[in-house]
Amino acid sequence: VVQATAICSSKLWTRPRTGRRRRGMTRRTTSRCVSLLASACAAWVAIVVAPQVAAYCVGRSLLPKPLAGVVVGQRRRGVAAARQALQPLTAQQLEKIQAWEVQEEVLSEEAAEQQIKAAAFPIPPDELILRAKYYLALNQDGVADASMFADDFEYCGPIIGPLDKEEFMKQLNSFEYRKAFPDSAVQWHHFRVDPFDASRVWFTNRGHGTNLGSVPPLITEPTKNEFISPPQSCSLRFNEEGQVREYTAGYVMDRRQGNTGGLGGLLGVLYGIGKPLP
Repeated sequence: VVQATAICSSKLWTRPRTGRRRRGMTRRTTSRCVSLLASACAAWVAIVVAPQVAAYCVGRSLLPKPLAGVVVGQRRRGVAAARQALQPLTAQQLEKIQAWEVQEEVLSEEAAEQQIKAAAFPIPPDELILRAKYYLALNQDGVADASMFADDFEYCGPIIGPLDKEEFMKQLNSFEYRKAFPDSAVQWHHFRVDPFDASRVWFTNRGHGTNLGSVPPLITEPTKNEFISPPQSCSLRFNEEGQVREYTAGYVMDRRQGNTGGLGGLLGVLYGIGKPLP
């Protein structure tokens, strides 16, 4: 491109002299410029455009299967080569890990299971996790079964709380969450029993939803904005009768993610749709 531009600027657009010889030079210069520009464009397409188009087509299933297979195969070979370049940890590095685990009392999965078993909580871990999921299935957006709450129940978030049983149920039932966010999904995941408290189930949520309904006074008109929550740590603690004694939620694990301004729970949801509390 540089060569073609230089030739064109210096010769092609200068005023040609009279005579057959000069006109022949101008034609040759023009031909050379066109040839160089065509070569440069072809190289640019091959190096820059073609890989991006191929990647897009593979993602959209627009390439014929044989060609798509070639592109995907090249990708996989590149990943495999990168993996081969990463060498396994040495014996010295593994020894360092083992010493660190002993010093910091790191629990393996087996050790965690043994510790939970030794606590002798009457509800086994698998059933406790199912009870946590059942509580969320019934009482996530509003209290549907008050018998699941222990008399000494307490809710505590990073900003709101502690709230006792009556106040928590009142607050939860006062906001019609599903009316405001009919397409919301909380994306609960990673349920596990705390090896240091066998009555407690920890889990994580992210969540997203679009504000399509009004719920005065917090949302007087639908904003049609979507919130995307950061990962948040939550927990449910049970008594021996299987009732919930404690609920913690809204503790943000990475405030850089999502669009809630680093806030969790309902405060983050409102921030994400452009209705932050003062």
